[in-house]
Amino acid sequence: VINPSVTAQNNNADKPFACPVPGCKKRYKNINGIKYHSKNGHKNDG
Repeated sequence: VINPSVTAQNNNADKPFACPVPGCKKRYKNINGIKYHSKNGHKNDG
């Protein structure tokens, strides 16, 4: 049986780079992922 809260904690450890946009739950393993997401992930926001 998988405990969702433990799985979420493990994902946060594996992906320490979180998107700072409120409501966005995207996380990345490395700085390049969050840089790409910052440029391309929220183009239609605002």
